Amino acid sequence: MPKKSVGGLRAAVMSIRMPDKTKFGLELTARLYNETIADVLVRAANAEMSSENGGLFVDLPGEEMPVFLLPRIWDERECARIVKLAMVYPKLLKRSEQMAWAMVRDNDKYWSGPKTKRGAAPTREFDQLKADVLEADWAEVVKAAEARAAGE
Repeated sequence: MPKKSVGGLRAAVMSIRMPDKTKFGLELTARLYNETIADVLVRAANAEMSSENGGLFVDLPGEEMPVFLLPRIWDERECARIVKLAMVYPKLLKRSEQMAWAMVRDNDKYWSGPKTKRGAAPTREFDQLKADVLEADWAEVVKAAEARAAGE
């Protein structure tokens, strides 16, 4: 079972290369606060993302001030995260994610509400997403999207 930490339940693994000086500084910081290096890194990453100077703040239509993007996008399910990102701030989608979004957006199977009229661009809202249906198909959608992106 992943350890509950400062940044939440740990399930993701990341390997990074850094200068020896930075690693030593992390070790000293961990000792100073009686934490693990991983906790120090999670805390630092969270602080950086939530910083208004260089963090994950973006301008969104209808908002007066820049908005912290992560809470608007985060979902435990990858498929829902990609859909939310596509709807809120599509500039950050990778090419394969753009392809996956197009496949999901255009397929009425994943949406409740009125069916899309032939030739019309679908209008979608997140609360109409059939996330359980999409999650069941997500591996296939990703595979097809990656194949399309690689074929371009």
